[in-house]
Amino acid sequence: MKNHRRVETGEDGFTLLELTLVLILIGLFAALTVPYVTQALDRVQAGAEVRKIASSLRAARSEAIAQKRLLTFHGDLSQNTYWLSGPPGTEAPQKQRQLGQPVHFSEFSNHNESQTEGGFLIRFFPLGNASGGSIRMETNASRKEKLTYEIHIDPVTGTPRIAQPER
Repeated sequence: MKNHRRVETGEDGFTLLELTLVLILIGLFAALTVPYVTQALDRVQAGAEVRKIASSLRAARSEAIAQKRLLTFHGDLSQNTYWLSGPPGTEAPQKQRQLGQPVHFSEFSNHNESQTEGGFLIRFFPLGNASGGSIRMETNASRKEKLTYEIHIDPVTGTPRIAQPER
C-alpha cells in the first residue's frame, strides 16, 4: 500500500487583501442603496397616512348614515390635526389625532374657496351626501422627493377618493 500524505501549503483561506476588498464592496453597495430604501419607506408611510385620513372620512360618512345625524370632520392645517364631532349640543368631539410624520396638510379647497392655514370642516349628512371639498397633503419639505396627495370628497355621494400622488 502506498502511503498518501497531504502537504499543507497554507493556501486554504482568504488573504487579508481579499477580505478587505469584499468589505469595501459591501460598504459601497450599502451606501448606494440606503437612500433609495429610505425614500421608498417614506412613500409607503405617506401613502398610509393619506389612506388613514380617507378611511376616517369614509367612517364619518357611514356613521352619519347609520345614526341618521350630521357628523363633521374637522381639520387644522396649521396644527396638522383632525377629529370628528356630532351636531352642536350633542356629545363632545372625539379626541384630536395628529397627522403622521412624513406628511402634512397643505391646503383645503371647497367650491371656489381655498385655504392654506387655520381650520376646515367637511360635513356628512344623514342621506350620505357631504359638503365636499379637497384636502391636499404633501410630504415634508426636508425630503429629497416631495410628493403631493389629494383627497376629493364628492358632495353628492360623500365618498372620498384619493388622487394619485404628484411628484
